[in-house]
Amino acid sequence: MSGNRALVGSRFDDDNGNNSGSAYIFDVTTGNFLQKLTPPDGAAGDQFGISVSLSGNRALVASYLDDDNGTDSGSAYLFTTGQTVPEPLTILGAGTAVAFGASFKRKLAKKNKKQG
Repeated sequence: MSGNRALVGSRFDDDNGNNSGSAYIFDVTTGNFLQKLTPPDGAAGDQFGISVSLSGNRALVASYLDDDNGTDSGSAYLFTTGQTVPEPLTILGAGTAVAFGASFKRKLAKKNKKQG
């Protein structure tokens, strides 16, 4: 959450294939849907949205089973929100079976637990 906006991951969404994933931004004051984020290279099984973080107008979304740098190498996408068609900066995992972005989820959970 950042200000009055919340970012919610939906890793089993099927826009780009079975379990490709997406993320949604909502206004928590009104409950209104504001924006849907999907990766430009999304594919079945990527589970984009497994981990999410929102700070100001920046949204970081992990796709830990993305295959761009080898099977299940994982990726993270940094979006500037509020754009009509947001173009993310893509950060690739180091190689096959790394599942980059999986630890991102655990670190966020620990950080939020300490703050909450």
